[in-house]
Amino acid sequence: MHVNKDVCFIIPYRDRQEHLRILLQTLPSQQTCVVHQDDTCKFNRGALLNIGFLHTNAPAVVFHDCDLVPDNEMLAMYMAPWPAPVVHFGCRFTRYNNTKSYFGGVTGFQRQAFPGFSNRYWGWGGEDDSLLKRCNGLHIHRPDAGKYTDLEFLPTARDKLNRLTRDNKCMNKWEVRDSEVFYSDNHNTVTHVPVSKQRVNGVLHIHANLSQLNKCQTAAQGRP
Repeated sequence: MHVNKDVCFIIPYRDRQEHLRILLQTLPSQQTCVVHQDDTCKFNRGALLNIGFLHTNAPAVVFHDCDLVPDNEMLAMYMAPWPAPVVHFGCRFTRYNNTKSYFGGVTGFQRQAFPGFSNRYWGWGGEDDSLLKRCNGLHIHRPDAGKYTDLEFLPTARDKLNRLTRDNKCMNKWEVRDSEVFYSDNHNTVTHVPVSKQRVNGVLHIHANLSQLNKCQTAAQGRP
């Protein structure tokens, strides 16, 4: 595989050990960052990806869920020059039928084009819809080739929804969506979140505790 050192892969992670093991066999280790959520709060994908972005400095980033394994054609597209500053590689994930309202799974950003995820979606759902809104006015390229192996083996969106409970899905995503302020809730407002870092077999692992995330955002915005 040709290695384009301008690209960094950022993976949000908790309790998916086998999925992560399989994905890490596919991606170039020296360009891969895994952001672990080390607390008892609901999973916060957006905050983890924001933290990964802050602690890496590649000119381009690919935010990559750990349960989607790209084929060789998709890997080649990751590494080749992109046709636009924003690429939704995940549109090739067949569970969501390549609809333009879906913006999850795997997304690529030239660094200057990344608007930041919201940090307010606790549990599954919402943060990718929010990110799509934040990309308003940007051209988003959607590949027409390549595919993914889904390690969850859930063929439809309904199958995924049927697995969710109050304990793991975002229960207030519509309220969060309707009250978002993009400029005060983004990658620049997680700078105070405590992290530890180490490299294992070339892969950068970042461990983050999000239990004080709201206080960290307030501190980053300079409010008492």
